[in-house]
Amino acid sequence: MAQDLRLQNVFPFILTRISEIKPDTFLDYACGDASFSAMARPHVKGAIFAYDLYSAVRDGARKTLANVQGASVIEATSALPDRAINLIVLNAAWMCFEDAEQCNEILAEMHRLLKPGGRLIASVTHPAFRHHQFASHETDFDVTNYFSSGHPFTVYVGGKDAPSGTWNDFHWTVADHINQLIAAGLQIARMDELPDVERGGKRATGSQWIVIEAVKP
Repeated sequence: MAQDLRLQNVFPFILTRISEIKPDTFLDYACGDASFSAMARPHVKGAIFAYDLYSAVRDGARKTLANVQGASVIEATSALPDRAINLIVLNAAWMCFEDAEQCNEILAEMHRLLKPGGRLIASVTHPAFRHHQFASHETDFDVTNYFSSGHPFTVYVGGKDAPSGTWNDFHWTVADHINQLIAAGLQIARMDELPDVERGGKRATGSQWIVIEAVKP
Protein backbone atom coordinates (compact mmCIF):
# COMPACT_ATOMS: atom_id res chain seq x y z
CA MET A 1 0.00 0.00 0.00
CA ALA A 2 1.52 3.32 -1.06
CA GLN A 3 0.03 5.11 1.94
CA ASP A 4 -0.81 2.99 4.94
CA LEU A 5 -3.77 4.84 6.46
CA ARG A 6 -3.63 2.59 9.52
CA LEU A 7 -0.89 4.99 10.62
CA GLN A 8 -3.61 7.62 11.09
CA ASN A 9 -6.26 5.70 13.02
CA VAL A 10 -5.89 2.13 14.23
CA PHE A 11 -2.14 2.09 14.89
CA PRO A 12 -2.13 5.23 17.08
CA PHE A 13 -5.14 3.90 19.00
CA ILE A 14 -3.45 0.58 19.78
CA LEU A 15 -0.12 2.22 20.57
CA THR A 16 -1.90 4.36 23.16
CA ARG A 17 -3.31 1.21 24.75
CA ILE A 18 0.15 -0.38 24.79
CA SER A 19 1.56 2.70 26.50
CA GLU A 20 -1.17 2.40 29.14
CA ILE A 21 -0.66 -1.34 29.68
CA LYS A 22 3.16 -1.10 29.73
CA PRO A 23 3.77 -4.82 29.04
CA ASP A 24 6.98 -6.59 30.03
CA THR A 25 6.83 -8.87 26.99
CA PHE A 26 5.09 -8.31 23.66
CA LEU A 27 4.24 -10.45 20.64
CA ASP A 28 3.29 -8.91 17.30
CA TYR A 29 1.40 -11.81 15.66
CA ALA A 30 1.05 -11.69 11.86
CA CYS A 31 3.59 -8.87 12.03
CA GLY A 32 3.99 -8.17 8.32
CA ASP A 33 7.05 -5.98 7.86
CA ALA A 34 7.23 -5.52 11.67
CA SER A 35 6.91 -1.75 11.41
CA PHE A 36 4.33 -1.88 14.20
CA SER A 37 6.75 -3.87 16.37
CA ALA A 38 9.27 -1.06 15.96
CA MET A 39 6.63 1.54 16.83
CA ALA A 40 5.77 -0.36 20.00
CA ARG A 41 9.39 -0.46 21.25
CA PRO A 42 9.16 2.69 23.45
CA HIS A 43 6.12 1.28 25.26
CA VAL A 44 7.36 -2.25 26.02
CA LYS A 45 9.60 -2.78 29.04
CA GLY A 46 11.25 -6.00 27.89
CA ALA A 47 11.45 -8.33 24.92
CA ILE A 48 9.50 -7.86 21.70
CA PHE A 49 8.80 -10.89 19.51
CA ALA A 50 7.48 -10.63 15.96
CA TYR A 51 5.97 -13.54 14.06
CA ASP A 52 4.36 -13.95 10.66
CA LEU A 53 2.93 -17.08 9.07
CA TYR A 54 5.02 -16.63 5.91
CA SER A 55 8.81 -17.11 5.80
CA ALA A 56 9.41 -14.44 3.14
CA VAL A 57 7.53 -11.92 5.25
CA ARG A 58 9.55 -12.90 8.32
CA ASP A 59 12.73 -12.21 6.33
CA GLY A 60 11.52 -8.68 5.62
CA ALA A 61 10.57 -8.21 9.27
CA ARG A 62 14.11 -9.09 10.32
CA LYS A 63 15.41 -6.21 8.24
CA THR A 64 12.98 -3.81 9.91
CA LEU A 65 14.01 -4.92 13.41
CA ALA A 66 17.73 -5.28 12.74
CA ASN A 67 18.54 -2.18 14.77
CA VAL A 68 15.65 -2.31 17.25
CA GLN A 69 17.05 -3.30 20.62
CA GLY A 70 15.41 -6.24 22.34
CA ALA A 71 13.24 -7.13 19.33
CA SER A 72 13.49 -10.36 17.36
CA VAL A 73 11.60 -12.33 14.72
CA ILE A 74 10.75 -15.91 15.65
CA GLU A 75 10.27 -18.79 13.22
CA ALA A 76 7.37 -20.30 15.16
CA THR A 77 5.37 -19.39 18.24
CA SER A 78 6.11 -22.91 19.53
CA ALA A 79 9.59 -21.55 20.28
CA LEU A 80 8.04 -19.57 23.15
CA PRO A 81 7.13 -21.29 26.44
CA ASP A 82 3.70 -21.33 28.06
CA ARG A 83 2.65 -18.13 29.80
CA ALA A 84 5.55 -16.13 28.33
CA ILE A 85 3.78 -13.03 27.00
CA ASN A 86 2.01 -10.09 28.63
CA LEU A 87 0.50 -8.63 25.48
CA ILE A 88 -0.23 -9.95 21.99
CA VAL A 89 -1.34 -7.70 19.13
CA LEU A 90 -3.10 -9.09 16.05
CA ASN A 91 -3.33 -6.21 13.59
CA ALA A 92 -5.60 -6.45 10.54
CA ALA A 93 -5.02 -10.19 10.12
CA TRP A 94 -7.97 -12.04 11.62
CA MET A 95 -9.96 -11.63 8.40
CA CYS A 96 -7.09 -13.36 6.56
CA PHE A 97 -7.82 -16.64 8.37
CA GLU A 98 -9.92 -18.63 5.96
CA ASP A 99 -11.82 -21.03 8.21
CA ALA A 100 -13.03 -21.32 11.79
CA GLU A 101 -10.56 -24.11 12.52
CA GLN A 102 -7.61 -21.85 11.72
CA CYS A 103 -9.09 -19.02 13.80
CA ASN A 104 -9.61 -21.35 16.76
CA GLU A 105 -6.12 -22.87 16.52
CA ILE A 106 -4.43 -19.47 16.46
CA LEU A 107 -6.46 -18.10 19.35
CA ALA A 108 -5.81 -21.25 21.39
CA GLU A 109 -2.08 -20.77 20.81
CA MET A 110 -2.37 -17.18 21.98
CA HIS A 111 -4.11 -18.39 25.14
CA ARG A 112 -1.19 -20.74 25.74
CA LEU A 113 1.34 -17.96 25.30
CA LEU A 114 -0.37 -15.37 27.49
CA LYS A 115 0.40 -15.03 31.15
CA PRO A 116 -2.60 -14.95 33.51
CA GLY A 117 -3.89 -11.41 33.22
CA GLY A 118 -2.19 -11.05 29.84
CA ARG A 119 -4.06 -9.38 27.01
CA LEU A 120 -4.77 -9.77 23.32
CA ILE A 121 -5.58 -6.67 21.27
CA ALA A 122 -6.98 -7.47 17.82
CA SER A 123 -7.96 -5.02 15.09
CA VAL A 124 -10.27 -6.06 12.26
CA THR A 125 -12.02 -4.17 9.52
CA HIS A 126 -15.55 -3.67 10.82
CA PRO A 127 -17.68 -6.63 9.68
CA ALA A 128 -20.89 -4.59 9.63
CA PHE A 129 -19.48 -1.93 7.29
CA ARG A 130 -17.51 -4.01 4.79
CA HIS A 131 -19.80 -2.83 2.00
CA HIS A 132 -18.79 0.83 2.61
CA GLN A 133 -16.03 2.57 0.68
CA PHE A 134 -13.33 3.96 2.97
CA ALA A 135 -10.33 6.18 2.35
CA SER A 136 -7.94 3.23 2.33
CA HIS A 137 -9.94 0.55 0.55
CA GLU A 138 -13.13 -0.80 -0.93
CA THR A 139 -14.42 -4.38 -1.11
CA ASP A 140 -16.85 -6.41 -3.17
CA PHE A 141 -18.54 -7.72 -0.01
CA ASP A 142 -22.31 -8.09 -0.33
CA VAL A 143 -23.91 -7.26 3.02
CA THR A 144 -26.62 -9.84 2.35
CA ASN A 145 -23.88 -12.39 3.13
CA TYR A 146 -23.29 -10.91 6.58
CA PHE A 147 -24.32 -14.09 8.41
CA SER A 148 -22.28 -16.35 6.11
CA SER A 149 -19.28 -16.94 8.35
CA GLY A 150 -16.03 -17.36 6.42
CA HIS A 151 -17.49 -15.88 3.23
CA PRO A 152 -14.64 -14.74 0.92
CA PHE A 153 -14.45 -11.22 -0.45
CA THR A 154 -11.93 -9.12 -2.37
CA VAL A 155 -10.24 -6.02 -0.98
CA TYR A 156 -9.27 -3.23 -3.42
CA VAL A 157 -6.63 -0.91 -2.00
CA GLY A 158 -7.58 2.66 -2.87
CA GLY A 159 -10.91 1.61 -4.42
CA LYS A 160 -12.27 -0.60 -7.19
CA ASP A 161 -11.73 1.88 -10.03
CA ALA A 162 -7.93 2.05 -9.83
CA PRO A 163 -6.67 -0.24 -7.08
CA SER A 164 -3.00 -0.22 -6.15
CA GLY A 165 -3.38 -3.79 -4.92
CA THR A 166 -5.94 -6.50 -4.26
CA TRP A 167 -6.23 -9.53 -2.03
CA ASN A 168 -8.84 -11.92 -0.71
CA ASP A 169 -10.12 -11.85 2.88
CA PHE A 170 -12.73 -13.85 4.77
CA HIS A 171 -15.75 -12.45 6.55
CA TRP A 172 -16.39 -13.10 10.23
CA THR A 173 -19.29 -11.45 12.00
CA VAL A 174 -18.85 -9.49 15.22
CA ALA A 175 -20.40 -12.44 17.05
CA ASP A 176 -17.92 -14.82 15.38
CA HIS A 177 -14.99 -12.80 16.73
CA ILE A 178 -16.43 -12.68 20.23
CA ASN A 179 -17.41 -16.35 20.32
CA GLN A 180 -14.03 -17.51 18.99
CA LEU A 181 -12.31 -15.58 21.77
CA ILE A 182 -14.61 -17.08 24.38
CA ALA A 183 -14.01 -20.59 22.99
CA ALA A 184 -10.26 -19.98 23.36
CA GLY A 185 -10.74 -19.23 27.06
CA LEU A 186 -10.33 -15.46 26.79
CA GLN A 187 -12.60 -12.85 28.36
CA ILE A 188 -13.69 -9.71 26.52
CA ALA A 189 -12.29 -6.64 28.30
CA ARG A 190 -13.37 -3.89 25.89
CA MET A 191 -14.30 -3.19 22.28
CA ASP A 192 -13.82 0.08 20.40
CA GLU A 193 -15.09 1.19 17.00
CA LEU A 194 -12.91 3.60 15.05
CA PRO A 195 -14.03 6.00 12.31
CA ASP A 196 -12.51 6.33 8.88
CA VAL A 197 -9.66 8.72 8.16
CA GLU A 198 -10.88 12.17 7.16
CA ARG A 199 -9.87 13.19 3.63
CA GLY A 200 -10.74 16.45 1.90
CA GLY A 201 -12.84 17.47 4.87
CA LYS A 202 -15.04 14.39 4.50
CA ARG A 203 -15.22 11.08 6.31
CA ALA A 204 -16.97 7.88 5.22
CA THR A 205 -20.04 6.91 7.21
CA GLY A 206 -19.85 3.95 9.55
CA SER A 207 -16.90 2.51 11.42
CA GLN A 208 -13.83 1.27 9.55
CA TRP A 209 -12.20 -0.69 12.38
CA ILE A 210 -13.14 -2.66 15.47
CA VAL A 211 -10.47 -3.10 18.13
CA ILE A 212 -11.21 -5.96 20.50
CA GLU A 213 -9.30 -6.41 23.74
CA ALA A 214 -9.46 -9.72 25.58
CA VAL A 215 -7.78 -10.94 28.76
CA LYS A 216 -6.64 -14.37 29.92
CA PRO A 217 -8.14 -15.06 33.37
